[in-house]
Amino acid sequence: MKEAVANRKTAADAHYSLGSIARQDGHAEEAIAELKESLALRPDQPDALAELSQISLQARDYAQAANLFDAALRGDPENYAANFRLLQLYARSGDTRRDQQSQKFDGIKDQKEERDNQMMRAIESRPDNDQANQPTKIHNSGTQMQ
Repeated sequence: MKEAVANRKTAADAHYSLGSIARQDGHAEEAIAELKESLALRPDQPDALAELSQISLQARDYAQAANLFDAALRGDPENYAANFRLLQLYARSGDTRRDQQSQKFDGIKDQKEERDNQMMRAIESRPDNDQANQPTKIHNSGTQMQ
C-alpha cells in the first residue's frame, strides 16, 4: 500500500481505501485524514465524500453529513452509498424527506441488483477456461478425448 500511496497515479485511490478501512475499524480521525488527502488529490470522488459523510453521521453531526451527502450526490446522483446513507440520515433525524429518499434508493438498489445479475449471467455464459485450455488427448483407438 505504501507504493500505491507514493505513486501519483494510484495515490488518490490508495488514500480512499485506507480511509475506508480506518472508518470501518472505528478510527475516525485517521479515516478523515486519509479521505481528505484522497480528495485533495482528486476532488471528484463521490465515494470519498460518502465515506466522510458516514463519519459525520456516526458522530451525529447531521448538518455536516447533509452537506457531504449533497456534494457526493452532485457528483453522482445515483451513488449507492451516498443515497443509502442519506436515507439513514433522514431516518435518524426524523426528516420528512425520508419516504421520498426511500423510494429513490429502492430504484437505485433495483438497478444495481439488475447490473449485478447481468454481470453474473455474462460470467456464467463464458466457457470453462480450465476445460477450454486443456490439450486434446488422442485415445489409443484414435478418437479425440477432452
